Amino acid sequence: MGTRKIDIQTKLYAANCCHYAAIMSFVCVLFSPFVVWSKGEVFGTFNRFGTGSFVASASTAEFVCGEQYCVTVNIPAQWNSWSDIENSELGCSNDTNIYRDFSFPYGFCEEVDGEFKTISSIRAIQAFILLALIFLMFSACAGCAVRVAKEGGVRIAAYLTFVSMICTVVAFSLMATNTWYSDLRNVGSFIPLKGSNGRYFAMPTRGWNYGPSFVITICVFIWTALSFIYFLIAAKMISEQVAEVNDNTDEHADYAPSPEVGKNAVAQA
Repeated sequence: MGTRKIDIQTKLYAANCCHYAAIMSFVCVLFSPFVVWSKGEVFGTFNRFGTGSFVASASTAEFVCGEQYCVTVNIPAQWNSWSDIENSELGCSNDTNIYRDFSFPYGFCEEVDGEFKTISSIRAIQAFILLALIFLMFSACAGCAVRVAKEGGVRIAAYLTFVSMICTVVAFSLMATNTWYSDLRNVGSFIPLKGSNGRYFAMPTRGWNYGPSFVITICVFIWTALSFIYFLIAAKMISEQVAEVNDNTDEHADYAPSPEVGKNAVAQA
């Protein structure tokens, strides 16, 4: 009995450790601009460029643009969320190449000087990442309540973890099939960057790779899968322990003398 209790606790600790690792990793994914990224020398300056689920574009070093559409324009190191571009009212401007090369071809804008809207495929990635994180947090709470809820709490934690795992699979599947991300990695595309003059430019790119955020999302799937398995094993072990205790109780009850037997024994004595 004591050994089984230790085994159950070990499985629960392992599941919770996977949970905490997954939650912290998802927090990193929320703020990371590196679902796909590139690093190297651009216009004489070593730089890292990237884009993420909630970050439209980022660059780590300042450089002077040498392209025809932005020649001599200073491009500072930056971090642009999708909401930054939406609120700027410059995402669909025709004053630069942002509308022609990026916003219109990928469906962010319908017309010149119109409203810039984050496309549905990006919003879907954001939604599933948030859902996965929310279910993970609920699952962690259910797992911590095992002393009160026992087997039921562990099974609830397992089911919530399973839902989170599915959301994670959907999230990185959408990342892998997103048209813009795919173009960045293969045929080449454009990334929106803000110049020192306050205007957005579409910088041409080619040959990007999957970044740390994409790899972390896959790792989260592995951690949630392990956590789900550990929770199921722990729930089964708790169920077997309860059944064993009940069997022992019934067995002792069968051999215990009834009150009538006791009375007869006393009378005969």
